[in-house]
Amino acid sequence: KLRLHVQSVYSSLPALLAHSRCYHKKTYRKIIERKGGDSPPLLYKMREDIKSFITKVQKPGRYTGGEYNSIVKERKDGDVGFAFCFPDTYEIGMSNLGMRILCGVLNEMENVWCERVFAPDTDMEDVMRKNNIPLFGLESHDSLKDFDAVGFTLQYELSFSNVLNMLDLAGLEMLSKDRDESDPLICAGG
Repeated sequence: KLRLHVQSVYSSLPALLAHSRCYHKKTYRKIIERKGGDSPPLLYKMREDIKSFITKVQKPGRYTGGEYNSIVKERKDGDVGFAFCFPDTYEIGMSNLGMRILCGVLNEMENVWCERVFAPDTDMEDVMRKNNIPLFGLESHDSLKDFDAVGFTLQYELSFSNVLNMLDLAGLEMLSKDRDESDPLICAGG
């Protein structure tokens, strides 16, 4: 019985993947591709300052982007850039279905590009602070200051302090009265 169940799951995967690829091709301008079948994601778009130390942290895959079906929209003048921040590590944030749905909805909008941002683990945070590297989006590796709006999803109270830490890592003032019009709009909800 177990073998039949596993076979039925595997037989439905090609249909799901075909639907997923079709959906993304129809909706998005560019899909990050991997070289060959199982090779690691391409790092050609990564900033040099990040590339120089990324192999020295425990789990570099948290910060490189380039997963299958990850979306990078081409930025144009007039487009609104939204950084969708999850105040916890990549593994916890990516298991949140709501974040994936909301990022997908925002990226379906024609003049909006949305990128994911996760709180770095302690080893990455130390390296970022030591090298003065601001918190960045996962897809383009642009600093949070380069976005028009930064949104935080608040799932539980223990993550509230991570929001403040992420703002500090990004070089953004924590209080709205200390920010000016050149800074992105900060919003939160959950």
